[in-house]
This record gives sequence, C-alpha cells and structure tokens, in this order.
Amino acid sequence: MYKDGNPIQTRNNVSSARKVTEHLIKLGHRRFAHITGPMNIILSRHRLGGIQQAMKNHHLKVNPEFIQEGDYGIDSGYDQMVKLLSLENKPEACLFLMMKWRWEL
Repeated sequence: MYKDGNPIQTRNNVSSARKVTEHLIKLGHRRFAHITGPMNIILSRHRLGGIQQAMKNHHLKVNPEFIQEGDYGIDSGYDQMVKLLSLENKPEACLFLMMKWRWEL
C-alpha cells in the first residue's frame, strides 16, 4: 500500500522477515543473501533487521557482500541477483522481501 507515493507499513516486517529466515535456518541454510528495497525506506530497513535478528539469534554472521540494495523493481532485482551469483563465495539462499515481486531459489 502507498500513501502520497510512498510505501506504508501494512504488517510487521521485522517479524515476518525473521520468521522466513528462521525457517530457512531450520532447513539447514547458513549463508543468506538479501536484496533490499531502497534503504531510505523504513520497510527495507525493517525487513533487513528481521533477517539480521534471526541470524544473530542463531549465531550466524551477516556477510555484507550478501546484502544488495534494489529499488523494488524486477530489473533492479535481476541486476542485484547477477552480482550475488558472480561472487566466488555464493550465498545458499536469497531472500527477496520486496513489495512488487517474489522469487524463490
């Protein structure tokens, strides 16, 4: 949902991102990438915070290379995923907690 052209919070983004991350941890994943939305938008920061909380709770480190900032668009998400896949040490899972699209690996 948008108000004055800006996204507004419609649910608990921190909790939702934490729960998704904890689910992936339970499946055995340890190296997570996340393609954020613009970090000047609170939703993006909340979602990243939820991922970071889950990882901290499970004593996992956040690799700064695995955090890529997008703009909520498909082209941006594609470009950021290409960057992640070009890394020598690739992530095991990538979380896309974006408003306009979702992908699963």
